[in-house]
Order: sequence, then C-alpha cells, then structure tokens
Amino acid sequence: MKKVLIIGGTGFIGKNLILELKNHYKIKCLVRKSTKNSNIDFLKSSDAELVYCDNINFDSLNTAINNIDIVIYLIGIIRETKDSKFKKLHCENVKDIIKICKKKGVNKIVYLSVLGINAKVTEYFYTKFKAEEELKKSKLNYIIFRPSIIFGMGDVPINSFISMIKRHKFVFYFSTRKMQPIYIKDFTKCMRLSLRKKWNKVYDIGGKDALNLEEISDLIIKRFGLNRVRIKIPLSLLRLMSLFPNPFLTYAQLKMLQVIHTTSFNAQKEFNFKFLSFENYLRKLK
Repeated sequence: MKKVLIIGGTGFIGKNLILELKNHYKIKCLVRKSTKNSNIDFLKSSDAELVYCDNINFDSLNTAINNIDIVIYLIGIIRETKDSKFKKLHCENVKDIIKICKKKGVNKIVYLSVLGINAKVTEYFYTKFKAEEELKKSKLNYIIFRPSIIFGMGDVPINSFISMIKRHKFVFYFSTRKMQPIYIKDFTKCMRLSLRKKWNKVYDIGGKDALNLEEISDLIIKRFGLNRVRIKIPLSLLRLMSLFPNPFLTYAQLKMLQVIHTTSFNAQKEFNFKFLSFENYLRKLK
C-alpha cells in the first residue's frame, strides 16, 4: 500500500481527506506539538503515523518526507497573523518541499489552491499562484486542485451563515460573484480518484450549481421555512468597515469575493460520480 504524507491534516479538508484515503493508502501527518488533543486523537484513530514539530519549516519537512510516495499540501490561511504569513505558508514551504522531494526521490506532489485564482487581486491569490508556478516548473509530477467554496459538516463559513439565518430575524448579505459550492465528501473523493489518474494536471473544480450569496441565503430560508427580512449591505460600507481592527471581512477577502468562482470543467463526468447539490445538503440538516 502506498504511503501519503498529508501536511494540514487537522483542518476541515484534511480530516475529511484522511477519512477518504485511509482505506486506500498508508497515511502520515506532520503536526505541530501544540495541536489540540482532539485532533491528535482523530489522527491516531485513523491509524495515521504522526511526525511532531514546533513549526513547519525546512527541517520539519525534511524529517517528515521519508519513505513516502506522495506529498499532499493542504495548508492555507485567509488572514495573516504575526506568526502566519501568506508567502511562507502558501509558497515558501512548497519550494522547500520540492527541494526535499528531489533529494529523496519523491516525485508526486498534490497542492490545494483555489478556484478563480488571479495573481493580481490579493496577496492570498498571488502566493497561491506562485506556488503553482513553482510546481509546474519543478519537473516533478503534480496535481493542483482549485476548488470553489467547500461545504459540509464542520466547515466554518457556510455553517456559520446557516446558523446566523436560523437565529436572527434580519439577514444581512452583500453582492458577490457566482461560486460553485462543492460538498466536502465529493471533493475529497475527487482528490482520491485523481491520484490514480494522469498527473501534471490542474483541476478547476466546483459543485453542481452556480450560486451567489443572495441565492444561497434564499435556499437556506426556503429549506427551514423561515420568515426573514433580508437587508443588502452596500459594498462601499463593507470596504469602510474593513479598515477597522478585526473586521468581519478584510478588504482582501471582499476583493476575492468579487472574483468569479465558477468553472466549465465537468468534474462529475471526469470522476464518474454524482455530486451532492447544496440544496440537497440542506435537506440533510435539522
């Protein structure tokens, strides 16, 4: 059985990917020593081999990339902090992985990017774009996944939005471009199936339906039979609010939501199974 190193295995996507892969691959995870006990328990219950580190850097990556066949890099941040920077986490770590893989004879890397990527829009997009470029010129085998927004049990953005609409009489929303929400279990199944397909590919991948934020709120209100007053917030006001400390959305996040997050690529046909629509996912919720 081939062995996969997952970097970012304790996040929403990482946990679901481990559940998808664990019966098909041996799994190894690089985890910080500060990782929550509940996440460590999850990894151990999934029979994952753990490599502990203080920080994800060249030395910790070099230790983890031993006796494996595929590296899967899932780490991504939406906001920078003092200790977490876009350039380091999105790009520089990938450059280190490429160097280490070449040295140790590991020639397959999977990278999690984002649908609608545009290097000129934000630093988030730019650093993801630069990582993609590093992989493409590395001469290693790569798969790049660019998903739209991902939903499912455990995701924060969509489930927080659902919870807010269920709790409050007034629903605040703003204009966004279309996105193609994809169910987490469909996405991770696509990732698993891709590992046995032709490498050196970029998958722009979305779900069954193209929806904006207003349409998503409509489906939620309809599903739960709610009587809600919808209030549209002008983008100009949100941009102003983004200048204050700890805003609900940063200016960069607002810019990214004005980028089209849809694709003409037919992932259902490519991977030969039917995706769960966002509307049908809502029907599964209480």
